[in-house]
Amino acid sequence: MSRFIATIVFMVMLAGIGVSHSQTPNNATANEAAFRRMEMRQTQINLIINLSPTPGSGFTRWADEPDAANRLRSALETPYGRIVLNEFVIAHRNAMEPSCRTIKNLSDDNLESIWRNIFTRMVMTAYWRVSQQFDQQAIMAGFLSISGPDAISEFTRLQSAPDVAQALRLGQSLWPEKIIMSFADNVSRYMLLNYRLRVATGHSTGRPELLNYAYEGKERELDNLIENADSPEFKRFLDLSENMLTAHGIALALNRSTLVDLFASMPEIDAELTALCLAPYVRPARPNQ
Repeated sequence: MSRFIATIVFMVMLAGIGVSHSQTPNNATANEAAFRRMEMRQTQINLIINLSPTPGSGFTRWADEPDAANRLRSALETPYGRIVLNEFVIAHRNAMEPSCRTIKNLSDDNLESIWRNIFTRMVMTAYWRVSQQFDQQAIMAGFLSISGPDAISEFTRLQSAPDVAQALRLGQSLWPEKIIMSFADNVSRYMLLNYRLRVATGHSTGRPELLNYAYEGKERELDNLIENADSPEFKRFLDLSENMLTAHGIALALNRSTLVDLFASMPEIDAELTALCLAPYVRPARPNQ
């Protein structure tokens, strides 16, 4: 199936992106309506970024492409990716027993390479898990029922419209940082829950290099393009993207009782981390009631 389905599903579940226009109540106050518009704009920005790792590829799903893991590793080699990766290296290094580190000969360079691989595998595992939780053919059927029988070919054709192509190029430049920002907190949470390893990521730190102000400036350029684009092609492109979000929302509601944590236990990762001198956190047994 398509990147158009699975990437949106994945990013909605991990980052909680947006709502559709139809979800704004008729009786919303002016402040509520303004907030919904802002939320919708962020949704549109995220949709374009998530659809744009390889502009022009139509409905090829990025995580199913042969080089998907390599693309993710490359994102970790960008300046921001290396800053985030270094936080995992520092936390891991500080948690290791010195004798184990000496025996394993784990330098910071070794740990950086190790964590680039671990981070990539955890994200790809989470992606695979979400792809198993939804009937993607049913989502596609829902999308086509909302958008029309020719929506897939129409969506692919619209990518060549000048303003859509420009938006996708901007999205492509933002994608490496966005993908790291979207998953760093999830991987950090996994390490905290399972190893009591505290990794500094995201806005909770207040540190400028992790807040990534430069990214926010670049995202505003895409925001301005979306706000000012008035061609019918661009509007239709956004409508089709949002229709997929609606189709996903229906599937999410139907499957909510069976959803699993995308970053639940990962035994192979845990075995590797244990071999790399990290002691798993053993939760204390609950006293008998």
